[in-house]
Amino acid sequence: MEARQRWFAACLVVLAGSGVLAGDLTIVKEGVPQATIVTADKPSPTAAFAVRELVEHIQLATGATLQVMTESKLPNGDARPRLLVGDTAATKAAGLGTTTLPSETLVVRTVDNALILIGGDEGAVTATGRQTGQSGTLYAVHDFLQRQVGVRWLWPGKTGTLVPKVKSLVIPDLDRRFQPPLIQRNIRGGLKDSTGDVAKLGRTPEMRTHVVRTYRLWTLRRGLGRRAAFRFGHAYNHWLDKYGKEHPDWFAMMPDGTRVTPEKPYPNGERAKLCITNPELIDFIAEKGVAYLEKNPSVLSFSACPNDSRGFCFCPKCKALDHPDAPLRLMNYPGQNFDYPALSDRYVWFWNELAKRMGDRCPDRYIGAYAYSNYNNPPLREKLSKRVIIGYVGFNYLDAKYNETSRKDWEGWRQTGCKLYLRPNLLLAGHGFPLNYARELGHDVKHCFDTGMLGTDFDSMTHQYAAQAPIFYVLTALLWDPSQNVDTLYSEFLRAAYGKAEPMMTRYWARLEQLTHEIATFKDEEGDHDRNPKFHKNVPKFYNPELLAELRALLAEARKQAKDDTGSTARIDAAGVAVDYAEIQAAVLPAVKRYVNKGDNLEEASRILRRKRDLLAAHFDDFTIGADHVYWREGRSSRHRRMYGTALLDELSHPRELARLLYWQFKSDPKEEGKAKGWQTADFDDTAWGRISSLSFWEDQGLGKYDGYGWYRQSLVVPKAWGSRDHVYLHLGAVDESFWLYIDGKLVHESLYATAGDTNLWKKPRVVEITAHLQPGTTQQFAVRVHDSGGAGGIWKPVFVTY
Repeated sequence: MEARQRWFAACLVVLAGSGVLAGDLTIVKEGVPQATIVTADKPSPTAAFAVRELVEHIQLATGATLQVMTESKLPNGDARPRLLVGDTAATKAAGLGTTTLPSETLVVRTVDNALILIGGDEGAVTATGRQTGQSGTLYAVHDFLQRQVGVRWLWPGKTGTLVPKVKSLVIPDLDRRFQPPLIQRNIRGGLKDSTGDVAKLGRTPEMRTHVVRTYRLWTLRRGLGRRAAFRFGHAYNHWLDKYGKEHPDWFAMMPDGTRVTPEKPYPNGERAKLCITNPELIDFIAEKGVAYLEKNPSVLSFSACPNDSRGFCFCPKCKALDHPDAPLRLMNYPGQNFDYPALSDRYVWFWNELAKRMGDRCPDRYIGAYAYSNYNNPPLREKLSKRVIIGYVGFNYLDAKYNETSRKDWEGWRQTGCKLYLRPNLLLAGHGFPLNYARELGHDVKHCFDTGMLGTDFDSMTHQYAAQAPIFYVLTALLWDPSQNVDTLYSEFLRAAYGKAEPMMTRYWARLEQLTHEIATFKDEEGDHDRNPKFHKNVPKFYNPELLAELRALLAEARKQAKDDTGSTARIDAAGVAVDYAEIQAAVLPAVKRYVNKGDNLEEASRILRRKRDLLAAHFDDFTIGADHVYWREGRSSRHRRMYGTALLDELSHPRELARLLYWQFKSDPKEEGKAKGWQTADFDDTAWGRISSLSFWEDQGLGKYDGYGWYRQSLVVPKAWGSRDHVYLHLGAVDESFWLYIDGKLVHESLYATAGDTNLWKKPRVVEITAHLQPGTTQQFAVRVHDSGGAGGIWKPVFVTY
């Protein structure tokens, strides 16, 4: 204890002195440790985590492993330089403490024979890297490692980590204090295997845990985090189920004058919209919001964001708030879709009414609202209360026109007087193809910061590091410090990632930057956004054989420049994986389209889909291809399922297949007259009907946005051999939503979506035993009457006869 007291007294004299900075500190000399790391006797979890990071990276850089000691264990007379991490007695005496420094503020300071690494901490960083609060001390260590040791975390994992090798580590006088300007710097994780397809590739739960922790660690190293929590998000999910019976007038009116109900929801029970002019409802939401803020003092806002999707209120009072000169937006209702002025003015009015009811309660706390969907453009009449923070959802770097509109809209919202928060979906565009919009995005982020941006919430990280690494590096760097120069950061990435191969890889990424611009300015009247056909249906044009050959030639030359630099070569090889992915996906699209439309290329479609699966299986845990995102994108909408053949490889055959019924005669039945006209009967003549596939929704096959009844008919030759089968089934891969099965005019089965009690029934197989209804040795007529009440509809996965 005497040694500790003498050391503490000596440090106290130094730290309380004049503040004149001392000379250089030698941490490692010729591979031999010269310094020791010192913590409190009981370091906080954040400090302990920061120490591990410090020891690991100095060892990687120099080969030397620094000793870690607590204050009380320091030997008497130990004159070695000290790296003080987190709270120590000496730093506290100097007025530097993890609880007294402002949240997320870091301090990196040399004083006499010591280097102080400390920051404002609240909460902790756990041993697995989970962040439960602010992490100023960890930020201080990471800041030191980047600025003084030269460490670069380009993307998650070993390949994305660069630690320069040095024999000695000597640091100059330092006195840096920094707090990240953005209150929140968030990019959503995007590592949820929502379809289960990545697990089918062989990724175990343990593997996924490793991937998640590795990514989480990278986000800490890049400085993502927050010092206060905003609350946004669609706020009224399932309110119709919860309040609809007691308060039917709280919910949206449809154009026909009826309101949605729990029994008749639209678009569904989760996402039904509110009638936001109802004064009782406004009172209820305001009081609920105030109660939430009072219960959660660390949260800056409560959410008043409308539910996602369609079905906005069309009552006279809500419509009266809509500005007639607002830009037209598509409105979707049961059985009808039409253009209508944007709804921004009505929602700004609603948020202002909430602010009035808050009054002086919860000062310096806010209402969180989105500028999104049919209300993403700035209002024309209403001005926003100072109590409202707008999370702007915009920008898409595959659509130049949309981006220009987004920039104007951001400025328009700024001029309303509101506080702004960037909440884009832009990272989701591009589906993992090689792209480069790093610098354009960087300039937009800087402009948003310069014009009042408080924080960000990007949806989501796609983990396409092989294809888009500069984008993620420049973005995360600017979220940490938006004052940085975009071109400097971009060059820093290229230099750090590729070393001697920087010149050729600069050309490689410049070609992708050019390609991205070409895609963004491509003219296609059928779509103007990544969710629409524009990008995806033109992938074979964009990623044509000539471009892919050009990219591969650049990578081959880059490998020659890299020579024996294994790190640079590994990162060049990662870019090559992205080119392979682009080649395969560009081949998948026409092969699947032909199979869906004609069914005459089973071998070709199977081969290319197997190549795709094999590529994803080889890279699901190495941070090159983001398989989670690929399967999420391809599984979340009918369009992408159809275009990319999602799950088609599994569906091209059935292990107990007797017959495959992929193509049917089809006719829509908007007047519901088919049954009366005998469309289900065996002798009905359907030769004038159209032809349709059971591999995709009817909307994808020429019916547009049709909701209602449709009839599928198929003649089936029933072999005599089937008569010896104990059981024969009709296996319908998926039907959206309800269906009635007729065989030779007789109703043999009905499956009603509304009464099934399973909201996922539309995407599940439905199996009907038909043994008793078969007449082996004859030709029988199968008819399936399908009803769809909204969204995509029809039989959309293969139909088999099985045993």
